[in-house]
Amino acid sequence: MPSIGEVKTGLELDKPFSRRYHKYIYHACIDCGLERWTTFDGGVIQSLRCKSCENRFKAKHNPALYKLGVGSGLTYEEKTWLKDPKYLEKQRLARLGKPSGNKGKKHPEMGRHLSETTKGERRSPKTEFKKGQFAKEKHPMWKGGITEENHLARCSVEFKEWRKKVFERDNYTCQECGATKSYLHPHHIKEFAIYKELRYDANNGITLCKNCHLRLHGLLKDIVPNA
Repeated sequence: MPSIGEVKTGLELDKPFSRRYHKYIYHACIDCGLERWTTFDGGVIQSLRCKSCENRFKAKHNPALYKLGVGSGLTYEEKTWLKDPKYLEKQRLARLGKPSGNKGKKHPEMGRHLSETTKGERRSPKTEFKKGQFAKEKHPMWKGGITEENHLARCSVEFKEWRKKVFERDNYTCQECGATKSYLHPHHIKEFAIYKELRYDANNGITLCKNCHLRLHGLLKDIVPNA
């Protein structure tokens, strides 16, 4: 049993990682005398009262808090887990068969995308994103260009735009089996590595599902139905 005034760190008390380096003092509540560990950062006791007495103290000086349930003297566990089963059953029967208070109400602000709320706003020139500001040697992780040229071409903006054009032209449908709910691949009719001038030509692309694309390159011998 620790003694009043004893100070320990959060690491000694097996506190969570974020509180391991805080200091705690074994202190008694000035109202009810409940002994517990209280934060002692900066050599000052952060809470002279326990949680229940603190709620009562706040409710005494602010009656509006008491109406909200603050100052009842019950802990969170007492309010939720230790309630009288008869009281809980009574509350359940009182709400049984009644619709929710929010049923039928519209909340246009909920679910609105962040881009819609900030539409039309512009950032300052200092914080606005500029294309290429971290390109190549401007990036702190630049290592002199060790990435393969083929990989760079497939990750470029031009390749993504070409893939989108091919998918939209083929209506996001596999041109081999007609699948629409399968993972789609853009396939180069003329090889990507050889015909560099046709890499981003939409006429040189065709939409295939994953299975048809692998089967075309000989990587899938067994016929696997599209998911």
